[in-house]
Amino acid sequence: MKSIKEKLNEYANEQDLRMAYNGSCNNCQQGFVAGANYVLEVVERILEDKDLDVEETYDKIYATIKQLKK
Repeated sequence: MKSIKEKLNEYANEQDLRMAYNGSCNNCQQGFVAGANYVLEVVERILEDKDLDVEETYDKIYATIKQLKK
């Protein structure tokens, strides 16, 4: 699994990221949206796993969030 930063870097380079802080980067918006959608897809896959009980689902989501933040 990629981190959010790794996923974002697929869509935007460092110059784009610097420009994003100034509101002048078109590609950055696509990168941020892609990163957010990536996170939602990962969490959604966990929630769809019918073999997990509530506590296992919570633990897996929590661990995944920590991993995505790297």
